[in-house]
Amino acid sequence: MASILIIEDEPQISLSLEQFLKLHGFHVLTAENGQKGVEIAQSQLPDLVLCDIMMPELDGYGVREKLAIHHRTDSIPFIFLTAKASLDNLRQGMNLGADDYITKPFKFADVLTSIEARLKRQKSLSLHYQQEIKSLETLLQSDFQANAINSSLSQLDIQQQFNLQVKALKSARTAVIPLLLFEIGQYLEISSSYGHATTHALFSKVVERFGQYFQNQNIETIMSRLGSHHLALLLPLTEQSDRITHIVNGLFTTLEKDFHCNQQSIKVQGYLGIALATQDGEDWESLLDKAEIALQHTLQQKQSYQYYDSSFQNQLSRRYQIENLLRSAVKQQEFELYFQPQVSIKERKIVGAEALIRWPNSTIGAISPVEFIPIAEASSSIHEIGTWVLSKACQQAQSWRLEGILDLKVSVNISSIQLSNSQLVEEIQTVLEETHLPPYCLDLELTESAFVKYPEETRNIMKRLKELGIHLSIDDFGTGYASLSYLQSFPFDTIKIDRCFIRKITQDRDSLAIVESITKLAHKLKLGIVAEGVEKVEELKILQKYGCDTIQGYFFSPPCPVDKFHQLLHDFSFGKYIN
Repeated sequence: MASILIIEDEPQISLSLEQFLKLHGFHVLTAENGQKGVEIAQSQLPDLVLCDIMMPELDGYGVREKLAIHHRTDSIPFIFLTAKASLDNLRQGMNLGADDYITKPFKFADVLTSIEARLKRQKSLSLHYQQEIKSLETLLQSDFQANAINSSLSQLDIQQQFNLQVKALKSARTAVIPLLLFEIGQYLEISSSYGHATTHALFSKVVERFGQYFQNQNIETIMSRLGSHHLALLLPLTEQSDRITHIVNGLFTTLEKDFHCNQQSIKVQGYLGIALATQDGEDWESLLDKAEIALQHTLQQKQSYQYYDSSFQNQLSRRYQIENLLRSAVKQQEFELYFQPQVSIKERKIVGAEALIRWPNSTIGAISPVEFIPIAEASSSIHEIGTWVLSKACQQAQSWRLEGILDLKVSVNISSIQLSNSQLVEEIQTVLEETHLPPYCLDLELTESAFVKYPEETRNIMKRLKELGIHLSIDDFGTGYASLSYLQSFPFDTIKIDRCFIRKITQDRDSLAIVESITKLAHKLKLGIVAEGVEKVEELKILQKYGCDTIQGYFFSPPCPVDKFHQLLHDFSFGKYIN
């Protein structure tokens, strides 16, 4: 009897659906909120989850994200039940790994059809996995000699081997047992682009390469696939920490060459979390959880691998707390907008204002954008936040125009994640129309990573934005991957020199040379220049000497609330800052 978990905060819908599914032979579990649903799913592992999106505290997107993190629950079929039926809502749900999306009001028969289809597909995939696992085990084992490595894909085998090694570890106090948890980077994007069959074949080829590496190195290792895109690797007992690092580097080396699957050439980037028994845990589940925490930290820090550290647990707990608070903050619009002036050296007045989001959370205090923006980008709530910032910034800019301040541009940052929204240009155009702000008064700032990661898509979006008359700036120039070719092929109006160069120009010749070169380059290409992070009069004088157009930084003012910025607009005098 298949078990279905219903996560729904409307009792009438939950009860009716429960009764209907029981009549059709299903075992039904229910939860009235997202957090409770996650706990039930993790403890009882249902065969399928039906989940509403709109719930207090932890919504449906949050439920799916939490289940996707853990190897035991990420492959459970997941169906959203919701009244939110826009294409963006659908895309957000599917990007999180949902299997289906049923909009309210719905017919119970349609829900039943979807459940049966998902369970049938899950059963088919399970059989397919078993067949591929047997085939792969045969492939890996066929060339192994008696003294070769022992590599398989059995979770039972890897746990039994772990238990045996722990016993041996008791007599070797200085040794450890390394457990590596591996994940293919951008697994969902690869699956979306090439299909499940190709992605599954890709994972098998990764395992095959790892197996060949261990065989060539004569390292006795056991491997087990966990969930859809995780692989556990149990290394032999060792007393040498540099030995583990050597093996890890060897595994990454095996990924450097492209993989060829179903006539596709695919580049794989891998990530590893590492936990050590008995240092980090003595039982299998505990050590696996620690390796998973290390892996999550690796992904968050955008590094290749990380050893587990007890501090990661607190960081992960805070991240989950911020994720939960963030969903509520987006709905309740708890954010504030601050503005930092941009001052023209030549005109000696404020000519621009960069809009910067702030979050004064009442539960845990003010949360820095440096901390919550990456979380918003990972959870896709950056789209809603970005729209809010754009709308509020344009409203404020138009308000200043109505006061007679006509030549002030407002700058808004656009995340690289926002560029994945196919309706971004239309949404920006709608905001301008609703606020009546002329397009030339809006300056959109893009970081280098945005157009390096999605060059063609970004070029098309920028072209359409320029056609609307919007000003475009490249932010943090010089800190990433951008080259002269990008400045030539993308329609930028302004270069923003990153503060890391500005703060060193009075004592570091290299930084001074970089700033001078960027300034000359911008002049040659007829681009504007904004220097960020200016804090000292000496820095301002150097930038003035090199012909920098505009200054932004604490020298004139930190980011400030609307009322203080309004006062600054009326009271500003360039002379009082340099005398």
